[in-house]
Amino acid sequence: MMPEKPPVDPKDEKPLSAFVSDIQRCCFDDGDGLRTTVFFKGCSLHCPWCHNPETISPHPVLLYSASRCVGCLTCAAHCPDTLPLPVAGEVNCAADRNCEGCLCPQDALRVSGRRMSLDALMSVIQEDSAYYAASGGGVTFSGGEPLMQPEACLALAERCHATGIPVLLDTAGCVAHAVFTRVLSEMDEIYLDLKLPPAQYAAVCGSPQDLEQNLDAVVHSGKRYALRVPLIPGFAAQPDMAREMVQFAAARGIRRVHLLPYNPLAVSKYTQLGKSWPFPSGFTESALLTELLDIWRSRIPDTELKN
Repeated sequence: MMPEKPPVDPKDEKPLSAFVSDIQRCCFDDGDGLRTTVFFKGCSLHCPWCHNPETISPHPVLLYSASRCVGCLTCAAHCPDTLPLPVAGEVNCAADRNCEGCLCPQDALRVSGRRMSLDALMSVIQEDSAYYAASGGGVTFSGGEPLMQPEACLALAERCHATGIPVLLDTAGCVAHAVFTRVLSEMDEIYLDLKLPPAQYAAVCGSPQDLEQNLDAVVHSGKRYALRVPLIPGFAAQPDMAREMVQFAAARGIRRVHLLPYNPLAVSKYTQLGKSWPFPSGFTESALLTELLDIWRSRIPDTELKN
């Protein structure tokens, strides 16, 4: 007979934490009112137009701004990995080994990715609690894909609700249905992406996994939601593809859509990661945006362009 395991001493349990890329306060683009947005690290997709490419990897990565670097090598002298400079390409760095970050006097190197306790996260979130209440805002879980860290999402949402702070989940929805529905139950509002017709995900972004089931769960949840569609040149910004996508969305009962105009400003992040930006440098022409808006509104009247 196997001996019983001794009970776990609460003092030996590690407090729950989240691996985040950034926390941005005073946001107005990630939901109603003034918001604090928590960018969770890691994503199951690899969209070529991702506006937060530093969040895709589940590990800390370095962003290197060559224009700021003066070649002093202070960073290399203090780096456990003694990284070569200039940094070429996306680099997983030592920050996951309790490194405090790069000691760059010119701020040419930035680590994206750090583990934070829920206490530390709540300390930041609660700083603007009075503004959430006054503006109808709250906290947004974004990324990356927040549902790659479901336990942290659930625990953090519970803490927010205990202090009266609403939580919005911004997700691609390409995760296991059981995970999605579990976290959905604790959310006040959901933004769910539809990047392409689902049949095209695998060739462009990665597996949609249980996207259609998860989309149905949102529609039938009774919670406030919006389907978010990034209008990327060559993809959802094409009228023919827009017609296919709106037909799919309308058939599943979607009643609220946000169209997200193409924005090339993420190119600086790609440069800092040593990657190329494979899309145009200019913004989408207003005539095409109007055409796309008309296509979506023909089937789903509650559709708006979000600038």
